[in-house]
Amino acid sequence: MLTAAIVSGDPTSAAQLLAGLEQTGLVHASIKQWTISADKLPDAGEVVADIVLLDLGRDPEPFFIFGTHLR
Repeated sequence: MLTAAIVSGDPTSAAQLLAGLEQTGLVHASIKQWTISADKLPDAGEVVADIVLLDLGRDPEPFFIFGTHLR
C-alpha cells in the first residue's frame, strides 16, 4: 500500500481529493493533509508520502515552493 498526502489551500477541494483517494483502496487509512502556508511547511525530518497531490490554487507559486521544500 502507498502513503499519500494532500497539499491544498481549499478545505472543500482537499476533502474531495481525500474522498477520492480513500475510494481507490490503494492508500493507507491515514492520509496526511498540509495547508499551504509558509509557516506550516513540514519539518525536514518528517517522512514524505509516496504520493503528494498539489491542489493548485489561482496562484500556483506557493504550491511549487512547497513541493520544492518536500523534495
